[in-house]
Amino acid sequence: MQALRGKEKDTPQIDNFPTSEISFEAIKEKKGCAGIFEMHFFWGRKPLIASRAAILQAILDNPDKKLFLELLGLNKVKPGDRAYNFYPDSTLLKKHTFIFDKRRPHLLDPFAGGGSIPFEALRMGFDVTAGDYNPIAWLILNTTLKYPSEHQHLLYDRITQVYSDLIDRMSVLTSHLYPEFGDFLISTYMYAWIASCPHCNFNTPLVNNWMLKKKPSKNGDKNRFDWKYMVPTIIDDGFQIEIVSENALKTPTRLQPGTVVRGKGWCLRCDGEISNSIIVDEIKQKKNEIPLVMVSIKRNKKGKDYHQFDKVNLDILRSAKRQITKLSLNYLPTALMPTKIVPARKYLETWDELLNSRQKIFFQNLIGACISLAKEKEKLWGDPWGKISSSYLALIIGKSIDFNSRCTSWA
Repeated sequence: MQALRGKEKDTPQIDNFPTSEISFEAIKEKKGCAGIFEMHFFWGRKPLIASRAAILQAILDNPDKKLFLELLGLNKVKPGDRAYNFYPDSTLLKKHTFIFDKRRPHLLDPFAGGGSIPFEALRMGFDVTAGDYNPIAWLILNTTLKYPSEHQHLLYDRITQVYSDLIDRMSVLTSHLYPEFGDFLISTYMYAWIASCPHCNFNTPLVNNWMLKKKPSKNGDKNRFDWKYMVPTIIDDGFQIEIVSENALKTPTRLQPGTVVRGKGWCLRCDGEISNSIIVDEIKQKKNEIPLVMVSIKRNKKGKDYHQFDKVNLDILRSAKRQITKLSLNYLPTALMPTKIVPARKYLETWDELLNSRQKIFFQNLIGACISLAKEKEKLWGDPWGKISSSYLALIIGKSIDFNSRCTSWA
């Protein structure tokens, strides 16, 4: 701090540091999620507003609160907007600090993680050196900092083309796995694990909550809600799902309790207890799951709807199970998952078991398409565009697995 300011100071001056304003904005930012945070998940990301404030405090000599808020962008924030959408005023910044007088300042962050601090430093006009030992962090730093700063608009144009080519290729390769559904686009397929009851041998779906949706009543009554939920009905040795819509007070009339809580289950037919050890063994050995509901969105309209699995999708699931035994799945990792890091390791053993049969076919095609596209772009555009293309395609794979695996939950 002394070398940076060119003065002898024991501690930085923070008399006018707008703590409450930054904290309030940071909470709003975390709820809304900045665009660069959406590109790939990373643990413990620092809010951009807090990172910007930390850099400003390091280079400004006890500025007044009004100036600090202006440089943060908080004076521009309107309802529904966030400060990270505004670049710091470079003219104002240079006017109130000597750090830009002779040359561009250089920020070093050897433990950059998700890159919040170097990202804000770049926006302030710094030269930046950032790194991290974690390979996921390194991917994020390259795709959010290095490549955009080096290639700018050309990067946008070329990666847009890469993504467009990927969509076209995947439509050809996997459209048969996800058929059209009338005027709807299916956005989510919901399944449940099955465990056999030790008392009556009934195959019980393990669902902790049959709720699908709860929203304030459209008629304006603050004490009522519009509910959408599943009602399981036992038929012979199986069951079927009914999707119920209801306008009710606190509790819908037909909503049943879930069949599993904290790893312990209860039989849907006899209400007998299904121990966690039985559940673990059943999932590990049989990996039986049952389709519950398809969630749809209407084309070019907002809102969701819910449907029972139709015959077409049920046939596709059966066909995928047969196909998977004949396909080479060389792109899917089959190593054991670490026991203490991945919670799913209690029930599943290898990485590929995080996917059901249809998902395995999808990801085998997705990874293969990404590899071939990166090679094609390197041949077309030259070095380093193969590496750059593969980095942004890796983000697509990571994002896809977040929303398309057995670890994905309905919240």
